[in-house]
Amino acid sequence: MDKTQFLMTLYDALEGLPGNVKADIMSHYQEIFRSGMAKGRTEEEIAQELGDPVTVAYAEKSRMGFIQSRPRKASFLGFCMKGLGLLFFNLVVVLGPALGGLGLLIGLWGAAIGLSVSGIAILGGAFFTFRFPFGLFAHGQLSFLTVISASVFSLALGLLLGMGCLAMTRWSFKALGRYIHWNLRILFGRQGS
Repeated sequence: MDKTQFLMTLYDALEGLPGNVKADIMSHYQEIFRSGMAKGRTEEEIAQELGDPVTVAYAEKSRMGFIQSRPRKASFLGFCMKGLGLLFFNLVVVLGPALGGLGLLIGLWGAAIGLSVSGIAILGGAFFTFRFPFGLFAHGQLSFLTVISASVFSLALGLLLGMGCLAMTRWSFKALGRYIHWNLRILFGRQGS
């Protein structure tokens, strides 16, 4: 940790103190870094000697009478209870709609691929049939222009649906990442973010 990181973390940890008190503490630690660097020490060495800036802030708050008791450490039982609560919430509330959305997305991808492939297949079948006059178009049931139009329509619809599915898939992965991040932040507190 360098000087800037140390001082920024210290400043954030001093939240709640009056502005002049916070400014005095920050000036004191800036002076410690200045004098240490003047003696040829690196910022990292000075920061390591000072220790964790959150602990330093806690000590300063205690010294000045802003904190009377020690901060509570998260217990293992509390961590387990948070984990079980998140597990229950995710299984009961989130899993059903998430699986439904996944099924819908898979179905839409299948439809997009099916429409695109069928458009190509209809086009290929039309050329094959009109070149060799037998089969579906042998008796003049559908005109060549109708078949070409249907194949182009199917292919275009499949491609448009595929582009929409791609956008939905990207959005889904981003939402999943944010949701996992939110779960970790709840489970581990600010350190998990």
